Amino acid sequence: MIQMNYHTEAQEAIGPIIDLAIKHDYKRRLCQIYTVLGANYLFIEDDCLKALKVLEEALKISGEIKDYATSLFASYWFGAASGWNCEFERSAQYIQKALDINVATKTLWGISAIKSDLAYFCYLYPGKMTLGYEITQEAVRIAEESGDIYSKAVAYVWHGSFCYGKGLLEESEKNLLKGTEFCERIDLHSRNGASQLWLALTYFEMGDFSRSKKHCEKAISIYEDTRLCPSWRNFEKVMLARLELTNKEKDVDLESLYAYSRNINLKPA
Repeated sequence: MIQMNYHTEAQEAIGPIIDLAIKHDYKRRLCQIYTVLGANYLFIEDDCLKALKVLEEALKISGEIKDYATSLFASYWFGAASGWNCEFERSAQYIQKALDINVATKTLWGISAIKSDLAYFCYLYPGKMTLGYEITQEAVRIAEESGDIYSKAVAYVWHGSFCYGKGLLEESEKNLLKGTEFCERIDLHSRNGASQLWLALTYFEMGDFSRSKKHCEKAISIYEDTRLCPSWRNFEKVMLARLELTNKEKDVDLESLYAYSRNINLKPA
């Protein structure tokens, strides 16, 4: 569930056993529980520091008991939380650990997906567009080689975002539309919401404000339905107001914009 970013459902699944696992110091399950909790804190509560604290505990326990599978996931989520906290070097260090495990096991779909996320969390927001573009381009190639639809969805969406960052708008549109198609086929809501946002940004730069608005509204709808990424949802609502103002549709409600801005907790947003 957390791999598909179904964090609310994952939290509900572990809810009845959290206290029991803590009471009995059941380390094998505790490190898994803390990994699920950390991902939930990051994507549902937008609380990077809370996520980092509990994921650090997951890493510690999984290392003690040599649970390599949980260590992989905890490293990945710790890296993701670090990236959204703008600690990009630390983010790269931990996501690389997860990538190394997939490389060692020659898991092509995992290599592609984690390469894509490495680029997104570590290189997009500090503006390392050429590096991220090259990494995600390679991730797309590996995803196609693997034939795995999940890795294709992730790779095409993040490659499209770097195309946008480099000003390659037609290439961005092409990759994002392809990524959106894969996301919708497997209900990968988190990446679909992101793809809709980058499409909205791409079409805005193209001057196609009606299509930009359509994708912005779609992104908001996805994140509202799934409760994912409240900060990005607020960012998108500010963007929607900009689009409506550009289209001269209505006056901007400044108080609402101030409220959206105050409720953006993630540093990159």
